[in-house]
Amino acid sequence: TVTDTNRPSTIQLDRNTRFTASVDDVSYVFQTREDFIATDDGSGNYQFLTSTGEQDIPVFEGTEKTKTFFVGETSDSQIYVIPDTTIDTSTIRVRVYDTATGSTFSTYTNISKAIRITSDSTFYQIKEVPNGHYEIIFGDGLSSGKAPVTDNKVVIDYLSTVGTLANGATSFSTDAQVVVNSVNYGITATTTSTSAGGSYKESIESIRQNAPIAFSSQRRLVTSEDYKAQILENF
Repeated sequence: TVTDTNRPSTIQLDRNTRFTASVDDVSYVFQTREDFIATDDGSGNYQFLTSTGEQDIPVFEGTEKTKTFFVGETSDSQIYVIPDTTIDTSTIRVRVYDTATGSTFSTYTNISKAIRITSDSTFYQIKEVPNGHYEIIFGDGLSSGKAPVTDNKVVIDYLSTVGTLANGATSFSTDAQVVVNSVNYGITATTTSTSAGGSYKESIESIRQNAPIAFSSQRRLVTSEDYKAQILENF
């Protein structure tokens, strides 16, 4: 609760706000992956909401890491490989800067969320390569979307996760504060669901069984197998 009578109408919970929780007496760090806005209810109480108006704020376990690439000549056929086998691929953020030292950038989105793709679409694909690392693939500048060009800078950040070890956390706390008119206010966190979903890479046998279903579905929802493919992809 903010008591200042000159308080702002909205406040922001910043991306990468850190929360801690313990599982089997081991502490793990969780963090937000986007900014959240809270609106004053008229009494100085602020409830942070997602972009869709949901009250449940998702936090993700892991340590943020960053990989930077400088784009060379087009003829170089540049490859963007992240040398880390512990990536939580759902937390990847891809930004392409106009120049190596500039501040103007475009944020690229995973192509799995695409509805329509043009030559100007800013999408990326992610592919696991034989050594277990991950490669980021951009469009061809034509039918598969926009590609970085010479002198661009590509910055990729993500969370490196411990997998299943952090599942089952029930109590989250944070030392983060919100500053309003030079006064620090604490954040109260209420757990609505225990941490879940952390896992290791899908096994070769699992891929062998599920890949044909996912391929035949092509993101369509008509048959029971289509629904099975979407459930497996999202959960």
